[in-house]
Amino acid sequence: MHTKTEIRRAVEKVLNAAQQMSGRQCPSIADDTKPIGDLDGFDSLSGIEATCMLEVELKCTLGDGSAFVHESPTGTRRALTVVQAVERVVEMLAPTRAA
Repeated sequence: MHTKTEIRRAVEKVLNAAQQMSGRQCPSIADDTKPIGDLDGFDSLSGIEATCMLEVELKCTLGDGSAFVHESPTGTRRALTVVQAVERVVEMLAPTRAA
């Protein structure tokens, strides 16, 4: 089981790697950074790719969706901050724990 601190470190590592792989600069990642919107060129597709990278980094399987976007039951989507993304990863891990 991963702690929120471990997940937070993994999120920052993955965001830095994703930006580097795309040839873009990555500013300091703060808890209130919204990767979608705050990081140059990081969009919803980048969020899916980074979520896959998180699975590798954390050596786990996450539930469906992106760790960087919240989708409401009505289909409204909003970008998440790093702190919110950590919480989202915790939620995405929950179904795999019950299996």
